[in-house]
Amino acid sequence: MSASAISSPSETVRADGSRSRALSTWLFGLALAFAFLVHLPSLFAPYTIDDFAQRDMAQGIYPPGDRGLFALYDFVDDTNRQELVDRGVLPWWTHPHLVVRFFRPLSSLLLDVEYRIAPSAVLWGHIENMLWWAGASALVYLLLARLFNRGVARIACVIFAASPCHVIPLVWVANREVFISQVLGLAGLIVYVRWRREGSARHGATSFALFALAMAAGEYSLCFAGYVAAFELVGTRDSFVRRVLGAAPFALPAAAYLALRAALHYGVRSGGLYFDPFWDFPGFIEGAFRRFAILLCTGWLGSDDIRLVAEPWSVIAITMAVAIPLLAAAIVRTFRVMPASFRLDAAWLLLGSVLAIVPVLAVIASARLLGVPMIGIGAVVSLVLTEAWFPAHPPERRGLGELTSLVALGLAFIHFVAAPYHGLVNTRLASAVGALMNSRIDWARERAAGKSEVIVLRAETIGTVLFTPSTMGDLELPWHVLSYEADHVLVLRTGEQSLELVASPKPLFKMDPSEVFRPNDGTLHAGDVVQIRGIKVTVLQLQKDGMPRRARFDFDRNLDDPSILWINETLAGFEERPPPQKGQGEPITP
Repeated sequence: MSASAISSPSETVRADGSRSRALSTWLFGLALAFAFLVHLPSLFAPYTIDDFAQRDMAQGIYPPGDRGLFALYDFVDDTNRQELVDRGVLPWWTHPHLVVRFFRPLSSLLLDVEYRIAPSAVLWGHIENMLWWAGASALVYLLLARLFNRGVARIACVIFAASPCHVIPLVWVANREVFISQVLGLAGLIVYVRWRREGSARHGATSFALFALAMAAGEYSLCFAGYVAAFELVGTRDSFVRRVLGAAPFALPAAAYLALRAALHYGVRSGGLYFDPFWDFPGFIEGAFRRFAILLCTGWLGSDDIRLVAEPWSVIAITMAVAIPLLAAAIVRTFRVMPASFRLDAAWLLLGSVLAIVPVLAVIASARLLGVPMIGIGAVVSLVLTEAWFPAHPPERRGLGELTSLVALGLAFIHFVAAPYHGLVNTRLASAVGALMNSRIDWARERAAGKSEVIVLRAETIGTVLFTPSTMGDLELPWHVLSYEADHVLVLRTGEQSLELVASPKPLFKMDPSEVFRPNDGTLHAGDVVQIRGIKVTVLQLQKDGMPRRARFDFDRNLDDPSILWINETLAGFEERPPPQKGQGEPITP
């Protein structure tokens, strides 16, 4: 045998290392392909709710007309609220002081240009969302590869990319500001870390510019305050003054954003779903800890956020009481055995993932709010898995080491099996709900041809209540919903031009923190009158909990007018349902 045919031990090691790196790269590629397949159904989702309204804004037909390039997230304020209610874009029970305006000029600009060029290119809209998602995932990898190594970065990148937190932003074109904020904020964070570690003025200026652009994308960029604050608290050993000055590239654009937001009167007021601390600080504080707990459980444990929102506080508390000690034990052990060079970065990412939740406590808890917190969650979970599965030193066989291995196994199942499955199911479900809404609207559009008004006795879905004239493609056709999710409703014809609705056991419509139109704030009373175009509504009776049970509707014309299309929405879809004859009543049910 020739000498050239004999491999030296060092050559064998290099060959084995090359094969291992190649295998690792292939596995990483397959894992990213899997994450893409999880979200693939979102590409084929139709436009839904806000998408139609924003398309009308870009076309200049959403009240109050042409609003400019930067106002596609200015939905409701004092200038257009009454007209929106008159047309049925908002329901009659909308709070008389409701304001829904989000300061997202950059995101608005990009959407506005898209809708002006191709108002019906729904597939392209979802492709754009997917590209922003891919960009955010790539930047998570770049950040963590710089801080740790490629192995940690790859695992964390897959956890982030496959997370269910991306479902709604991918399905819902209007929610693209989440991804734009993530991409620009992540780019800013990467350069920010270099600025703080190397002290280069160029990096400081670049970080400032990227964070400023992120702020222009929307309020989700404020979540990066959690990572910046955590870095300055535990990620550096600089003096207090240097830490304060070091945060300037983020703090200055964030302060400017909040000042402009306040000066231009952006925010949400007098509605449920949102708890704007600048408009209603007591309301923000009231349920903040519960929302915080739900988001922690959703992010770390892959919990079903929709189920948790409805669970009593005791269930959430028990879940946290069991999970937190186990996670803490695994994280403490991981910190103890990881390379010393990793510890500072692991610490600020862990703390940052928690602090990053604070800005999104202004909204009802939902997995879609966790995009930025998932950066740190993915990093810490990856570190736990790496130390449990690929230890640099022989692992402990009992005690804390064994417990960490079990926790790592659970985290792997949560983030590589349960979470992607949950994401796939929810993506398909969200797409199906959008398709169902569009099919029902197609039914209504066909039957509304030649009609002068549409009256919905009872609505079952939010798509029938919110922005429906935009969905119908005709904001000039009044669309009025009389009740929503009311279960059993008795329709009483009390006159030629009037009827009453009596709901039992549920109210005519809900007023609670999850309903955007009107919270149960004590501002609705028996005897209150709401006047909208063509209809006078009188609230006749409230339940003991303040919910409306009975209301009278006086129309400006005979209810038998053939130009009125009467509809009832059931779980199966829409059905034509004209009112009963004068002096008679009929029940309607889901």
